Amino acid sequence: YADWDDWVPQFADPLADYSVVRDQKITIVFEYFEGVVWWPIALSDAYYDSNVLGNDDLFLHNDSTEGRFNIYNLSSALMATPPYWGRESRTGPLQWGGCRVSQVTFPSAKSLLVEWHPVRPIPIATESFVSDVSGVGLGLCDGSAGRYHTRELLPPYPFGDGHGPGTYQPIGVFGMHTVGGWLGRDLK
Repeated sequence: YADWDDWVPQFADPLADYSVVRDQKITIVFEYFEGVVWWPIALSDAYYDSNVLGNDDLFLHNDSTEGRFNIYNLSSALMATPPYWGRESRTGPLQWGGCRVSQVTFPSAKSLLVEWHPVRPIPIATESFVSDVSGVGLGLCDGSAGRYHTRELLPPYPFGDGHGPGTYQPIGVFGMHTVGGWLGRDLK
């Protein structure tokens, strides 16, 4: 985070219809919350020698299918203000925007990265369903990482990023859609 002056890297413009990330080999045009997937492209030139797509050791699991390049999603909860992650306080895109790592209230309990494992089920929750998944891979804001059972985690905001332009995941994913955003916790 030193290169970003304490900011969680933010590559999408919350006020734009689309944002662009590129490195020397690829250009991606995406909507706001799709930035959770495309962040490695934005960092590619500076940190991965413009070879993020060919760097399987960093971003892929041995069981990943061809055509995937990244199994680590940036937590959506770090891309909108804390009120966005509450049922009574969500008002819409004007609440979108990044955060500083120092704003995270519980860095040892708040995810920064969520592994979308190629074999294990995606750990989701809706108002009426909570998945029972073990081995949920999380990289936390304090720099630690681990695998957790969904019983060890707090349920996510069940409506995910929401619906409409700029959104990506309309259901809650453990570690991605933290109730209270950066003021909340993913680990119990």
